[in-house]
Amino acid sequence: MKTKLPIIALFGLLVTPVCSRAQLPESEVRQREEYAVYSAIIPEAYHEYEGGIMVIANPTRRYTPKISQKDFYFRYPSPVVSKETLDDFLQRNKTNRWLTRKFQLDFAYIIADGAEIHRLIGTNPLSEWKDFFKQYPASHGFFNLSRVGFNESMDQALVYSGWSCQGLCGQWEFTLLARKDGVWTVVNTANRVVS
Repeated sequence: MKTKLPIIALFGLLVTPVCSRAQLPESEVRQREEYAVYSAIIPEAYHEYEGGIMVIANPTRRYTPKISQKDFYFRYPSPVVSKETLDDFLQRNKTNRWLTRKFQLDFAYIIADGAEIHRLIGTNPLSEWKDFFKQYPASHGFFNLSRVGFNESMDQALVYSGWSCQGLCGQWEFTLLARKDGVWTVVNTANRVVS
């Protein structure tokens, strides 16, 4: 019995660091800044559809493809994403975030269950989305967000987002943001896909 106790204690010490890496700790600062980044990019994506209700899919959508700095095709030559920001983005996107009503937006929005959205639109991308528009009649589609990657000083952020609408309509892209005087602004976009 005496030899089993040290082995169990050693096992506990070895397992704890592995488990803690699986889900990164979330600080209040990181959560606040993540919502500030979302609140900065959503109006840019939504400006064409003023007057309706924005439907935001919950939880965030993981961005899983392997990507390196050389894989970005930014709209402008600079600024570009730092390795530190990209590494954090890739690490954060191993998990999802369940969104809550912490967005600072000056228009109406709904946070809707992503699985329910996909059930309503069906598997055919050319469907008429009748059930979706019956549930969300004032919407024009729905918006997906990834987790946000930050650099250590939290003055650069990277997020992948996408807007989906009826048929093959949609747009997805990486957005690079910078924080100055406590305000996040979009400074570049990359790898835009429009259909």
